[in-house]
Amino acid sequence: MKAGRHFAIILAVLITHLAYSQQPVSGDIWRWLPFDGGTIGKDSQIVRNSQYVSIKVQAAHVSYKSGFLENIKQIVVSSNVSFDLGTQKVQALSINRTWQKSKKSDDNIPVNDLLAVLSPASPNAIAIKMSFAGIGEDKFKSVFDLLSNNDVKTALNLSPASIAQAGLVTSIAQKFLATPYTSNSPKDVLSLSQGFVIYSNKDADRVDSLRQGYIVVISGSEKKSGDLDKLTNAPADGLRFNSSTHLLEMKQPDGTWQSFTGNSYVVLSVTVDAVRGTDETSPWFKKFADADKATENLLTGDTADKVKKDALALWQEGSTLLTADANYIETERKNIRLKALADIQDDLKKNGAAPTEANLSTVVPNVPSNLADIAKQYDTEVKNANLDGGVVVHLHDSKGNAVPGAQLRITNTATGQVLTTTTDQAGDGHIQSLKPSTYSIEAIHSGFGVSSVPTIKVQPREINELNVKVGP
Repeated sequence: MKAGRHFAIILAVLITHLAYSQQPVSGDIWRWLPFDGGTIGKDSQIVRNSQYVSIKVQAAHVSYKSGFLENIKQIVVSSNVSFDLGTQKVQALSINRTWQKSKKSDDNIPVNDLLAVLSPASPNAIAIKMSFAGIGEDKFKSVFDLLSNNDVKTALNLSPASIAQAGLVTSIAQKFLATPYTSNSPKDVLSLSQGFVIYSNKDADRVDSLRQGYIVVISGSEKKSGDLDKLTNAPADGLRFNSSTHLLEMKQPDGTWQSFTGNSYVVLSVTVDAVRGTDETSPWFKKFADADKATENLLTGDTADKVKKDALALWQEGSTLLTADANYIETERKNIRLKALADIQDDLKKNGAAPTEANLSTVVPNVPSNLADIAKQYDTEVKNANLDGGVVVHLHDSKGNAVPGAQLRITNTATGQVLTTTTDQAGDGHIQSLKPSTYSIEAIHSGFGVSSVPTIKVQPREINELNVKVGP
């Protein structure tokens, strides 16, 4: 790229400490905000090997008043999350979004990506990095648009498939986040380094521990706004993240809330779940399903002892495979095994076995007598877990213009349930609270007719982004 043709920035965010408030470090401001205003830092700490962690980018706000971004036309937003597992490090670098810089002094860049999804809290530490880079030449925008497609981005967890895909995407993304695709003359807006530690207990309030809640990182490297000075001294309840507008807000003396502007910032959310539910695509799930099916041999004349022996052999194979699945914490592994065993027991009874013949707690070692109750309780936990995903549709015509006012219909192909929404002025339609399943989507507009997306698979907690064209 020709020298001086474009002015680029790489905004690097690596989160170091979590607390309600900390003094500026190298000019930057750090805040931890609880989801619930009454929650204290100690209680929000995530305990190793006891929960699943999801990390999402909730907001990316860029300020141009400092002059650092004056000559940039397009911005690339990228993220990097890495797990320190002690014996190895796993990382995922993704291109999240490209954005046309406005002529205003500030831009809210719509980024709503999961960096980590339902990952067991087994790493010793997690490091997060987020970057904004200027595109070297306009012709490269299509490359970054392709890389930011939802099918390419990877939300990291510890499954082999996720790690393999993350490694492939990372190697590709690293090559494009360099000259000539982005400028080779970066000027830092934020320069922060460190990660979060995941401790084995909550005995003490540790400022470097990973916590559930919002993590806010605000640039102090730019020309400091008056609001930045106010934010530095704001009390714990004087700052909030508005999840509806995706804006950081400060409380004013009169009790009203005002959006924070004049400095760049990033907001991340960290959430935890006790369960993740069964993975129907896994080898162990298929073994458990085969074990259930084996009980049907009672109906074709096999003896109860033979059927039980065959079913338990398949169950044992599934249990061994589940033990090797690093994407689950041991507590849920145990519950999944017992649930699968309870299903076999129920199917033995359903297919004609006597209650004494179907009782597996006396046959399988270390199985509690209240096996059925444990399985029922686990079923209830999974049903009550908030594992919903969502879909964001970006609707545009053949010229790339946004199409507002179109009706979006999304249908659950398994249940037939239909949900609808309307695209806003930006041509975006948001459909939330979708149970993990396969969906079809139709976009209907009086001026363009009907466009459809045959199927899209919604994973737990995943937000799928789709670019849909209407018209010829």
